[in-house]
Amino acid sequence: MALDIKEDVRVDILIVSLDGELDSSTAPILFAKLKENIREKKFKKVIFNMNGLKFISSAGWSVFVETAKILKENKKGDIRLAQMQEDAKRVYELLGIDAYIRSYSTLTDAIKSFLESGNEK
Repeated sequence: MALDIKEDVRVDILIVSLDGELDSSTAPILFAKLKENIREKKFKKVIFNMNGLKFISSAGWSVFVETAKILKENKKGDIRLAQMQEDAKRVYELLGIDAYIRSYSTLTDAIKSFLESGNEK
């Protein structure tokens, strides 16, 4: 199955909506798009809307972790995960990603978290 990637911008936040499967064949495509947006368009805040994700492999989780690392270290930014499916949330917690990347049950809450926090760590 393929991965459909849609991008939207609200204020200075890049919202990336994902639909399909994020695996070893689709993860490099997503990561390349993200690096371009971070480098060329200077986004420092990224929210992944995961509502449409049916499957996430270890390669997919790596995209989230590496994007967070780039933003936190180089751009003084961060990412948020929103609307994660229950199966994915169990893996997210089991892998300990929840200690590094925050998740929210709604997209609105993820957006508010950036707006209320101002400049990210």
